[in-house]
Amino acid sequence: MAPEQIRGQVPDPRVDVFALGCVLYHALAGAPPFTGGNTLQLLTRILLEEPAPLEAVAPSGLAPLIGKMMGQGALRSAARWPRRPAGASTPCSAKSHAGAPRPRGLLRVERRSVRCS
Repeated sequence: MAPEQIRGQVPDPRVDVFALGCVLYHALAGAPPFTGGNTLQLLTRILLEEPAPLEAVAPSGLAPLIGKMMGQGALRSAARWPRRPAGASTPCSAKSHAGAPRPRGLLRVERRSVRCS
């Protein structure tokens, strides 16, 4: 799951790029880029940690590309590939998500009022 999805943001093309980076990382390293004992640990590591460097197993020039796809160095923040400026054309894949309801993620927290008497 991409960091944007974990944060509850509307999916955009960055989600697909992140997923492809993870698949390429796994294919080259022989192990997934992020692991955890449970789902919460895994999602936390995706948000806060960097995977091990690929330089030892990836062909030259490929490791930096995969690192950029996964947002290494920026802790996978929205700054890794900023959104298009207002008024810029929108890719078709992003248009398909416009107006779609937000997915209910694993980390969704519902607020409830509690009255103490």
